[in-house]
This record gives sequence, structure tokens and C-alpha cells, in this order.
Amino acid sequence: MKSSTCVLLYGLKDTPKGEKVKAVLKKMGIEAKDIPLEEYYQPIGLLAGIPGFQKEERKYTGGGFPDEMMVMHLNSSQVDALLARFRQEGVERIDLKAIITEFNRSWNSLQLYLELHKEHETMTRRNP
Repeated sequence: MKSSTCVLLYGLKDTPKGEKVKAVLKKMGIEAKDIPLEEYYQPIGLLAGIPGFQKEERKYTGGGFPDEMMVMHLNSSQVDALLARFRQEGVERIDLKAIITEFNRSWNSLQLYLELHKEHETMTRRNP
């Protein structure tokens, strides 16, 4: 798999919000990837096309996340531009967002979701 800019999407497939998100990404030349449930055990790096990750043989058979999640394989200026464009285009907020880092690229989707959910809960309690 080739490593390139992309955004991994969770819980947005076939939704009006998801279509808006994908339209903005397409205008910006960024690939959108809807991640199917059965791939939730795969390393984030593999899903994003980053070289050096092995495919996990087991398939996830549980349910989806109760929250939408967006994982970005972008640099900081691209993230800023994307979020500004979302605001301009009236895309509703996605609370769980992450940038792929050296630290989290080996995690699977479940691990990343749990961490982001925990962080979001902490921030929400601090800033009601």
C-alpha cells in the first residue's frame, strides 16, 4: 500500500454528514477511507497505507462505535485547512479526531477509539 494523505472515517458511511465530509475531502484532494467494522483490529498505519505494518489475521465481529471518529494522515497545516473548510462548508463537528503519529500508528481502531473517547470525556468535564 502506498503512503499518502488520507482520512480514515468511522461511523459516517452512507450518512448526510459523511457525504459532506467526503465532498470537502475530495475538493481538497484528500482520500477518504470508510473503515469497515471487520478491519477494526488492523493497525491504523496499515489502514492509512503507511509501509511496514502487518495485516492482522483476525477480523473484528463486534458492533460499531457509538461516536463518529476521524483519523487524519495529514500534516498540521493540512489539518488546519481541513477543519477551516469544514466550518466554511457547514460540516457538523466530529468530536473524536486524531492525527496519525509515530505513537498511535501501531494501535488498532479500538485502541484509538478508547483513548480518544477518554480524552474527549476529560475535556468535556473541564469545559462544559
